[in-house]
Amino acid sequence: MYTIRPFDKSREYTYHFLRRMKQFNCPITCNCEFDITDTLQSIETLRDQGQKIGLVAYIAKATAKTMEAHPRLNERLFHGLFGKHIATYDDISCGMLAERQAPEGNFVLLPIIIKNAPNASIEDIHATIKNYKTLPLEKLEPYQQLMKLKNLPRWAVPLIQFFFRIHPRYTAGKVS
Repeated sequence: MYTIRPFDKSREYTYHFLRRMKQFNCPITCNCEFDITDTLQSIETLRDQGQKIGLVAYIAKATAKTMEAHPRLNERLFHGLFGKHIATYDDISCGMLAERQAPEGNFVLLPIIIKNAPNASIEDIHATIKNYKTLPLEKLEPYQQLMKLKNLPRWAVPLIQFFFRIHPRYTAGKVS
């Protein structure tokens, strides 16, 4: 009828990450309908010319350019020990998650962080995304960091997430 698997530390880390985002970063869900026929045609034309780009890279670049044009979108709310405060970052990084299957058979979510995204080319962004989806896991730094969690005691994972929530400098070095 059902199967039970152990709740490993990488899953717990992802759980705390998603819970923190939901609870403290005020996510907004919006359903929109866009006609991207022209965008897809542009991508196909560029591919025919030999450029290696994809829709996700195109969207990441567009998001970065939008944030560059509207700096308030690059503000984050932090729940510090002495109240809430807003941090505005000097650089723009775009982030997304890639799901990969680990050698043990379980699936892990790896953060893809594209630093200085407004100045990166769509081809560079596409190459970064492709590397995260195709390179051996052992060569990817986020996977190596995730594997370090196996040696941490269980109480340390919520503590790490707590630092993400309260400290902009800690967050800036690790996420987008």
